[in-house]
Amino acid sequence: KKELNIFGSRNALKADFLDTIERASKKEIDLSKFITKKYKFTDAADAFKDFADHSGKWLKVILDFS
Repeated sequence: KKELNIFGSRNALKADFLDTIERASKKEIDLSKFITKKYKFTDAADAFKDFADHSGKWLKVILDFS
């Protein structure tokens, strides 16, 4: 009943993603710098709450399924 309009954009081409994936797989890019915090999967509720509480400050939160 809300009639929402959602717009998005991406400022990259497919080739940019492929290049980044290739460089990351060769360990030319340290992706760990982008991960703010890791949680066990069983702590997913806390992860979502903490991420929401730090909106705009945290970049990536990882859920570990192992």
